[in-house]
Amino acid sequence: MSVGHLAAVQRVCRRLYIITTPYVWQSVDLERLLLLLPGSTCELGKAPKIQMITPSPIPDDYFDRFFYYSRFVKCLTIIPQFVISGSFEEDSNEVAVLVKATGHLTLPSLREVKLTMIVENNQRGYRDEYKDYGFWIEALIPRAIEHVSFEAFSNYNETLLQALVDRAPELSHFDFACEVRSSRFYRDIVGPKAMSNVHFLRYSGSIMDPDVLQWLASMPQLQSLELTLDPDDSEDPSVPEIEYETEAFRALTTLRVFTCDHGDVGEQLNLLNQIWRTPLVKCLTCLEVKLSKPIHPGIEEVDNFMNVLISHSTRISNLRIWASSQPEDFPEMGVDFLSDIGQLPILELTLQCSIYVKAGEVLFKYLGVKFINLEHLDLESTSVEVSDLLNVHNQLPKLHSLRTGVWQTKTDRKRLKRTLLPKIKGLAVRTTDSPCGSSLSVRFRERRAMSGLCAYNLDFCDIDLLAL
Repeated sequence: MSVGHLAAVQRVCRRLYIITTPYVWQSVDLERLLLLLPGSTCELGKAPKIQMITPSPIPDDYFDRFFYYSRFVKCLTIIPQFVISGSFEEDSNEVAVLVKATGHLTLPSLREVKLTMIVENNQRGYRDEYKDYGFWIEALIPRAIEHVSFEAFSNYNETLLQALVDRAPELSHFDFACEVRSSRFYRDIVGPKAMSNVHFLRYSGSIMDPDVLQWLASMPQLQSLELTLDPDDSEDPSVPEIEYETEAFRALTTLRVFTCDHGDVGEQLNLLNQIWRTPLVKCLTCLEVKLSKPIHPGIEEVDNFMNVLISHSTRISNLRIWASSQPEDFPEMGVDFLSDIGQLPILELTLQCSIYVKAGEVLFKYLGVKFINLEHLDLESTSVEVSDLLNVHNQLPKLHSLRTGVWQTKTDRKRLKRTLLPKIKGLAVRTTDSPCGSSLSVRFRERRAMSGLCAYNLDFCDIDLLAL
């Protein structure tokens, strides 16, 4: 249920209000918190403003409403688009003294902060480096946040990000999306000291920037990296020559790469080829690649990428390759497209493109020869024969789960039922409410000691089959 729906439920009765409040206030923006303080008002328009009038002396119950709701806040969003005015800006103000001396307003449950710097406008020209927002970052955010997100759109102010990073000595999760920054930014604001404990990084921008590559290589604890590549990178990809430390990327085992919706698939694959010539990929065990265009048979760049993948990422056990398109638009790829990948220790394999075999060949038999240790297989766009499906364990004996395609019409699904029913004993059939589609998921129970006994849980949208 969405936050909006929960907020509507709160109006029904007091008991539901109490139950839903922790969820409604779990993720909020800064301005919503400030409006909890008595005397705070909000003015919208071309120059959004929050006016705060703090009484002196401060009444005993002044913060009660703020404390009641703020204890539930786990994620705080900051988009500095308001001018926040009030007497707290004076260092001698009672609230300012209280905050600086005691941390009285610190959010006790806060773990994540999202900072978005939007385009500056003329109404902000007089502001002193976002001093108003800087005050509330210091007042509200504890030194225990582990997750920071930073986005910037035509705004190069870095003071608020600096303030956030300073309050996150245990930062382990960093989301970062913005235009090209200076070398000083990567050295001083998000430098090695600030990033020393980061395990997960989500980065959107240019990978061809030498400062970015050096920055990534300087994170000793980085285990998982998600890259959304800049459109300009694919036009003429050329990774800059950099001298890396021996320990660079030693901890990095998971990489997700999303190419931009720009250029043809060959250009995108050429960009990946360039990335695979850096030490960034040498210790990977899990790789997900999502292209913005479908893969076609005969594309030379596909073979080139597969070759560098096998040569430079020899430890990959979990491989997922996606293409952004409708499944019915995917051109079929011959199963020999996967031939060389069999050199990798693959345990999990996901392919969005449709796979076909030559006449007389059996798909699972071919895969069983190439991927003898395969445990999870997702071929959602590939349709298989029922006879092959029922014999899959003979070809892939270690398989735990399978996702594949089936016939797409109701008539064909009835045909599938008629084919399965005579072949399976102890069959239980029940109708489900899942939408119709062409996807079939098969999950195998742990096989028992008795030979020849195997359990399947088959779920193909409008029918569940439990087969022994």
